[in-house]
Amino acid sequence: MSLPRVNPQVLVRQEPEETYVIHMGTGKIYRFNETALTIMEACQQGMGEEELLDLLMDQESDRGTVEEDVMKTLSRFRELELVE
Repeated sequence: MSLPRVNPQVLVRQEPEETYVIHMGTGKIYRFNETALTIMEACQQGMGEEELLDLLMDQESDRGTVEEDVMKTLSRFRELELVE
């Protein structure tokens, strides 16, 4: 299953110490942690869900936990209209 696409009105800006996600349509700016940024980048790259889960498994040993976290994060991205 493929991940949702990033909303075309969303920009990702990486600074030396932080990454910001800017929704140009709403004017809202978000700061992402490393995991959320990895998920957003996977959406930008058109990565599949399984590929993303495999990538994140390097950081966490329980696949069920990783999958749950990804689903929660994607749900939040949808609520904020960051992905479509």
